[in-house]
Amino acid sequence: MTFAEAKDILDQRVNWRDNGTLTVANKTTESGRYFQDEHSAVTLENILACQPDSDMNDADFNTYLTELRGAAILQVLADVFGAENNVTDREINCNVGIFDNAISLRMVIRVSELIITSTRSNRIEKLTKAFVEQLFVDVNAKQAGVKATYWKEVERVQKLLFKQERIPTVTAGAYGNYLGHVYDTLS
Repeated sequence: MTFAEAKDILDQRVNWRDNGTLTVANKTTESGRYFQDEHSAVTLENILACQPDSDMNDADFNTYLTELRGAAILQVLADVFGAENNVTDREINCNVGIFDNAISLRMVIRVSELIITSTRSNRIEKLTKAFVEQLFVDVNAKQAGVKATYWKEVERVQKLLFKQERIPTVTAGAYGNYLGHVYDTLS
């Protein structure tokens, strides 16, 4: 299965809480989780105000949200599975729920970066300089930031997916011939 096929399976796991303008594809959530619940900066209003097109209508905004969600999912898959663009059906289909937190955290990072790097200034000063600075700290703090939490989540998903069942073995005399050594010293 390619990343694109895996993305299609994970696409509706976490989604947007409807504000009255969303399509069914952008508000349907299989897990019951919403991106807005992860961080206060992740709002549809902030995204609309900071995305590049200042004259975006509802249809274009829905397309933008779909692309934003898809990009976040693809980034999670790339971070979990590495450069390989091939995963097994079992790794995705049997474990869809373990990706939810990583997808949600990745969206916080994407929206935060969108807000921090936005060049649009047509918004009422809701996003003050202090807010943006605090958001930067929230995302980039070394140990407790969203990025650090995201990478811990990626490691957790990797451990769950790639854990190997190991059978403990005990081998007597595998290294050196201990019994022979004992007999040699007795003679």
